[in-house]
Amino acid sequence: MAEYKRLDEAPSMFADHVLDAADRGRFPSVGVGVLIADLERTARVARGLTTLFSIIENNDLFGSDSKPLRPSAIEALAVLGAEAAEMLVDGIERTAEWAEKSVMEGEQ
Repeated sequence: MAEYKRLDEAPSMFADHVLDAADRGRFPSVGVGVLIADLERTARVARGLTTLFSIIENNDLFGSDSKPLRPSAIEALAVLGAEAAEMLVDGIERTAEWAEKSVMEGEQ
């Protein structure tokens, strides 16, 4: 996966002609339910990642009276977060490939 200094520098995962077809309402007729389900899954994972990274960030912020997580637990949570994010990207890439194929078939 490419690394970017800023998130807004990352290019869209969807081809320009796919985005154009969607903007113009010329996307092939498909069940929108699949896309909504993907977006719902993405939202759930994103909310979980927000919580996960909040736990990591706030670990031992309250001083010695709290029980901080062991370094191995923090590492495991960070790996979990990275893997969950990668799964989201993989899912979006599959959707982009599907959209590309759908638009190409619709243009024939």
